[in-house]
Amino acid sequence: VENSSEADRWVTLAWQKLRTIHSSDIVALPFVRTNSRLHRIISQERPMSAWVNSISSVSWDGYQDWESYYQSLKRDFRQSLRRTRRRLAQRGNLSFEAVTKPEEFRPIINWLFSHKAEWLIRTKQDSPWQNAELYKEFLIHVAAEREEVGDVTLFVLKFDGQIISAVLTRNSKFSAEAVIAAFDRTYSKYGPGQLLYEDILKWAFKRRLEVDFRIGNQPYKRHWINRESTVATYRFVNSIWGAAFSLASRYRSKSKSLRCKLLSFRPTDPYI
Repeated sequence: VENSSEADRWVTLAWQKLRTIHSSDIVALPFVRTNSRLHRIISQERPMSAWVNSISSVSWDGYQDWESYYQSLKRDFRQSLRRTRRRLAQRGNLSFEAVTKPEEFRPIINWLFSHKAEWLIRTKQDSPWQNAELYKEFLIHVAAEREEVGDVTLFVLKFDGQIISAVLTRNSKFSAEAVIAAFDRTYSKYGPGQLLYEDILKWAFKRRLEVDFRIGNQPYKRHWINRESTVATYRFVNSIWGAAFSLASRYRSKSKSLRCKLLSFRPTDPYI
């Protein structure tokens, strides 16, 4: 809504209409920024459940050139990037590509999902990435459309012509959102993921696109980001069926968490 003295009232009316008229069992609102008008209004109610996360990004506000941003990074991190890039370059040809041709997407998407699945299995994490054939086909179809806004780009770092790291981003007029990333663990000592992000950030800076690292505060992101936002995901129940579903999903989540804890339990007492 337009920013006026009546803005809160209009948002409140829209929210009330959604809750009372729309024939839904559950209203799910993901990633509502906690400094937004919508959050201020809906947080006054009692949701069935709510989760708080953080979103991290890189903004170019205040930076006139790439070097000024680069110098804002920690010195030891910059030295590490230069050292590992130099070591790789001494062994062979290191190259960066922003892939936009649809016919080149399929083999890179297959590489990306394969290495992502391998990492998930190795780290014993559960994720829909492991069974995502339909999503892969969707991404390839989107790449072929090549719309001006909302398209996807694949970024790859190659060593002697072979991919060692890849990132898929979703792009808008204002930002590039890092959706999926993976690297070849054979080259893990060189930090190929971080080397690729350095190249992606340079690419984004030239276009003045903010880089969205999405949810989470993983250590690798903290080297780059200069902006963080807190977001809340809400689930409101609109019917008895919605309440039953929400309770069942909560029970399933707790059971899964307990199962993981039991499976990872390792007694330290030899007599147990």
